[in-house]
Amino acid sequence: MRRSRLIPQFLIALLALVVAACSDGGGVLGIGNSSPTATPIPPTPTPNPALVSRATSAITIPSTMPSISLGSFHAASLQATQSGLVLAAPPHNASDLGTPSLSFTGFTGGTPKLFASATTASDGKPRTIISFTTGGDWVAYLQQEEQGQSWELWAVNPATGDKHLIDSAAKEQNAGILPSDFATDGTDVVWGMPVPGQNASILRAYDLAGGATRTLVNLPGGSFSSIVLVNRLLYYQTSAFSAAADKSVSWLWLLTQPKPAQISAQPKGSVALNSRYVAWYDADAGNLMLYDIVAAKTLSVSENACVNPVIAQDRPFLACLDDQDDQYQVIRVPSGTSAAFGTHATGGFGAIVNGKVYWIPEPNPLSSNTEVDYFPLPTA
Repeated sequence: MRRSRLIPQFLIALLALVVAACSDGGGVLGIGNSSPTATPIPPTPTPNPALVSRATSAITIPSTMPSISLGSFHAASLQATQSGLVLAAPPHNASDLGTPSLSFTGFTGGTPKLFASATTASDGKPRTIISFTTGGDWVAYLQQEEQGQSWELWAVNPATGDKHLIDSAAKEQNAGILPSDFATDGTDVVWGMPVPGQNASILRAYDLAGGATRTLVNLPGGSFSSIVLVNRLLYYQTSAFSAAADKSVSWLWLLTQPKPAQISAQPKGSVALNSRYVAWYDADAGNLMLYDIVAAKTLSVSENACVNPVIAQDRPFLACLDDQDDQYQVIRVPSGTSAAFGTHATGGFGAIVNGKVYWIPEPNPLSSNTEVDYFPLPTA
């Protein structure tokens, strides 16, 4: 899954430098030793041969897109749960960070229902929603004050209203958290945190059914990033506080197993995950890349400038933004057959769920829209 990151990249980088500066450097990179040994990934929870396609036939894009009306609601970006669309409202002012609110509507449309806003923090203080991500029936989101302080990490089931405060600055002695350092699959919320007063970080998981928090990893001298969680399969990166920014180690962990495994791939930027592939865009090579979890191999799939990929969980497709041609692409994996659709709007891409691709079409002016377009993916 992909998270909607609603904070400019330069601020994310700045926050990362602040976190690193708070440590005294050094430490080991990995779990338990400085040179972890790669081990085979256990079978994924639901092995699915439908995620792999060698077909090279053309992908048909409808000439006229079906659409979902949101009534008078303006959406700037979207993701999806299993039961509907999660919609971020545009900021009140162009200079504002994040979104003031998140709302939810079913796949048939209608006026979205508000379920999170800048005024729904535990203490009533206004906090901007900086980023959010979805998994299963749940939405996890991070809200904080404009200065990046006094943050709270929440998880909400927008269909039922069930809501959990996962963690907060108050609980963590005002330690910071980055917008890319949490994920959910609808079973757990996983997040990484610096340990207050120590040159270390910790990776935790919160059980949404039972409400218990458990520690997954204690990491001396390093930090966690690029956390993605799908169907109990966790991807994350670790890097040493003293290492160069591009020196990281990638891990996969099926959370029903006792420990993670290091993988050879080193994705950069936005990462998408299903039970067969890790997907990302390699800006240096200019290629869309896949790490095949079963074969333990890295593949170059497409030469499209395919940024911010979103990958399907039940069929062999992903979608992304072709940043060179200013349009979207849907790509069959791993064969690489592709087709263009739509034009690039400012709200980012969208979601793939229940066999359909959903996104916010380019509005006029370029800020938000009152409809969501979609089309079905091929079934064969």
